[in-house]
Amino acid sequence: VASLTVAATGIANLVPGGTAPSSGWLVGQYRRHGVPMPLALWAVLAGGFTSAITVLLLLLAGAAVAGLIGPWVTAGLFAVLIGAAVAGVAAAHHLGWVRRWLEPDRHLPGLKFARRAVRHIGDVGDFRATVSGGTHVYTLAVTNWILDVAVLAAGFAVLNLPVPWRALLFAYAAAQVAGALAPVPGGIGFVEGGMIGALTVAGVSPGAAVVATVVYRLVTTLGMAGIGSLALIVVHHRDAEPARLSGSAEAVQ
Repeated sequence: VASLTVAATGIANLVPGGTAPSSGWLVGQYRRHGVPMPLALWAVLAGGFTSAITVLLLLLAGAAVAGLIGPWVTAGLFAVLIGAAVAGVAAAHHLGWVRRWLEPDRHLPGLKFARRAVRHIGDVGDFRATVSGGTHVYTLAVTNWILDVAVLAAGFAVLNLPVPWRALLFAYAAAQVAGALAPVPGGIGFVEGGMIGALTVAGVSPGAAVVATVVYRLVTTLGMAGIGSLALIVVHHRDAEPARLSGSAEAVQ
């Protein structure tokens, strides 16, 4: 799993619209190891959902720490975000009900796409995460993002620039959201623009914002692309070890 994840991260930094191709490649690799298609899809979709929720949570926290939004707005947006997360999990656990609700010929924006997506998900909704397991995954996701923020902080430190602690989290999360929406390899241009703009809005001088961002991106984009490429070569030259399945996964198999 570790080598596949590193290789998938490399793909995301090397090809346009990196998240989609890397996710598709990851599903194919899980299948190569004997993981049933529904479980392979579930793992990738659950990972993407968790990642999206946590980075939005960090964006909200960062905006609050930077003083860009007040406490009442923060509380309201936090409630909306948690509600969206809970609704997403509940919908995944009741795909049959969602499928029945979507079947009537309602003319709402995006409904046709949603109907097709639910139909193709199939048995993915049969898998469940326990409360403790889900909490563990969210904790790891937050830790992953925080460690990435530490790389940005180090970018200021190695250049002997003052680290803008209050602006750091907001700038980082804003850049990740911008990069996720960009159809270019590694979000190049969009991440840098979002990060520099957010740092400047939060009071960092443009020169310091630019050089720290460049250092951060050299490490997290070019560095990860290189490491991911090596992992990709290793993965494709190594025999696939069959996955050890149990419970629902073994039954699907």
